[in-house]
Amino acid sequence: MSTDETESAVYLTIKRELRLEILIWGIIGLLGATFAILQVVEKGEKGDPGNDGVSPSAESVAAAMAANGALDDLLGRKVSVAYGLGPIDKRDSGNIEGRVLRFEVGKDDAWVRFLYTDNFRVTRPTDDGNDAVPRACRWELLVDGKSCSPESIVLDKHGFDNEHDPGAVVGYCRLAKGQHIVTVNVDPHPSDKFENVKNNCHTGWSNSSWVIEAEESNGFDVLIEGASSNQ
Repeated sequence: MSTDETESAVYLTIKRELRLEILIWGIIGLLGATFAILQVVEKGEKGDPGNDGVSPSAESVAAAMAANGALDDLLGRKVSVAYGLGPIDKRDSGNIEGRVLRFEVGKDDAWVRFLYTDNFRVTRPTDDGNDAVPRACRWELLVDGKSCSPESIVLDKHGFDNEHDPGAVVGYCRLAKGQHIVTVNVDPHPSDKFENVKNNCHTGWSNSSWVIEAEESNGFDVLIEGASSNQ
């Protein structure tokens, strides 16, 4: 073996030994820190048991809300919510009563995610004796009275019997900065097969709960049909 090869071998051996020594000391340091933390925990004083049945102060609530808002900003979440218990709406066409959300978008050309949950029913009218044809209705979220872009947010339901079922729909809209309003519209399903039959649409049941959410994207990639937009 040449002198250069011998020196390289010695260098590699020393380098391995140094790495091993650093690793060992790192583990020792970690164990020491863990032991110190456990000692502090074991020797800590007993905390204040608190006051049973006392509501939190306005200051503590405000501080918690501020912390939650800061966390939402960090995580990129800005959520507006409307919810309620009923009322039942039996209309077959038009805007559903009470299902309204007003919200604000903080920047231009922003992606907003919508969620709508409710109770839905479709059946034939009592004055229609044609039991052989299913009935269908379509519920749609409208933003400022218009369908969402790039795609409409709709929930379709068909049926024969008087069945009230919970349901939900989620979708995305691209919106301008400023104030907006979301409403829920119902109409007979646009399919040709339901064109000449009566549809009995029913929204809500026995004051069941409904929710509308609007969540503005803030720093996350939104992928729509293969086109990524970092909003």
